[in-house]
Amino acid sequence: MDRRRIKSLGLLFACAVTAALMVQWRFGGRTEHERVRARYEQLRAAMRAGDTNLITLLLLPEVRARTANEMVRLQTFAHDFSGASFITVNGAQAWICPRRELPFIPFLRIGHEIEMRRVEGEWYLTGKISIW
Repeated sequence: MDRRRIKSLGLLFACAVTAALMVQWRFGGRTEHERVRARYEQLRAAMRAGDTNLITLLLLPEVRARTANEMVRLQTFAHDFSGASFITVNGAQAWICPRRELPFIPFLRIGHEIEMRRVEGEWYLTGKISIW
């Protein structure tokens, strides 16, 4: 084979691997995405009902002492899911972006993010909110 054909095949292979990694990054681990989303929906339902006890239980134990401060922040930034919402799961951490600023770019998460952490199989809010 000549060099040009080898380079073309190498470039095609690199593009295929990149596309596969992006699909895995976006759609991989669907069960964890579903668990994170279910826990976030539980938070939204508790916020609508004004159930502060449930909201407290959804926070990490070390964050529960400052619950009042966290509830005010969550009321401000935790919105209902829409078509532009985004969940990223990386091991035992997850980030929820309920409203993305640039929803037309499928893998870019720019917007306010709410962090969650998995502890002993359960997802909890950490109280950390990234404001973009």
